[in-house]
Amino acid sequence: MIRKSYDDNFSKEVRMKSIGGSDAAVVLGLSKYKSAIDLWLEKTGQKEPDDLSDNEAVEWGNILEPVIANQFSKKTGKELIIDTDVLYHSDYDFISANIDRDIVGEDAGLECKNTSEYMLSQWEDEEVPVLALVQCQHYMFVTGSPRWYVAGLIGGNKLRWKPIERDNELIEMMLEKYKSFWKCVETNTMPEVDEFGVNEGTLKYLYPDSNGLTIDSSSIDSEVEKLMKLKQDKKVIDSQIKEKELSIKDFLEDNEVGRSLNFQVTWKTQTANRIDSKRFKSDHPELSKQYYNESKSRVLRVKKL
Repeated sequence: MIRKSYDDNFSKEVRMKSIGGSDAAVVLGLSKYKSAIDLWLEKTGQKEPDDLSDNEAVEWGNILEPVIANQFSKKTGKELIIDTDVLYHSDYDFISANIDRDIVGEDAGLECKNTSEYMLSQWEDEEVPVLALVQCQHYMFVTGSPRWYVAGLIGGNKLRWKPIERDNELIEMMLEKYKSFWKCVETNTMPEVDEFGVNEGTLKYLYPDSNGLTIDSSSIDSEVEKLMKLKQDKKVIDSQIKEKELSIKDFLEDNEVGRSLNFQVTWKTQTANRIDSKRFKSDHPELSKQYYNESKSRVLRVKKL
């Protein structure tokens, strides 16, 4: 493991020239927020990373990190120290780590997470959120440690922590993905979608406008057939869902809540205030034009020939 002093000026260079712990899930195709192609665009300087300075989740995560660490230390008796260095794997200089805390007297570290109440099920029993799992494995790979801990503050009032043992088989798989991805960065070659996956945001960035041309799409006929089948299945399922919802509403009648030993169902009156845009345009046609905001998007449609 190689250490380098870390400061704000060095921060961007680290992000651009290495795969960090928060990048792990992205490279592995596990992130719902960013694809590997998005990350590649950032690492090659073709796209600015998202500005998270005003992101409340990120802001509160930074604020609560010392709180989570202190509570973990208090409840486990483990002494923690802040590690401000950037750590690099001794054999792979493109793999880095900025860890939250070192654990004194133990070859291990701590990753702190602030998450919502909706994620509670991922922290119960022996469960560990998969994004935290791969991030901790990443840190164990860089540092050589046999164990890492993750502590999560859930919904602002529940602290859960788990030990995560080093998984060499998983790390080996991650390393192969890392090497494949970094080769794409070094050669400025876009990662293959089949290998790394893609999301809607990436496609909108790469292909924002249609060019009016027609191409032979025979090679993806099987994908189109699967899509049409899934859409047809969805129509059937949506219809069945609607039927069950109507049945439950009919049972509730005027009542707001239904409760059994197993379930609670509610059918509550909700009030929302919305602008009547149609009336506004009719009453103030010239004024409404000042608030037009043109938007464009590409719509995928499929039809049988």
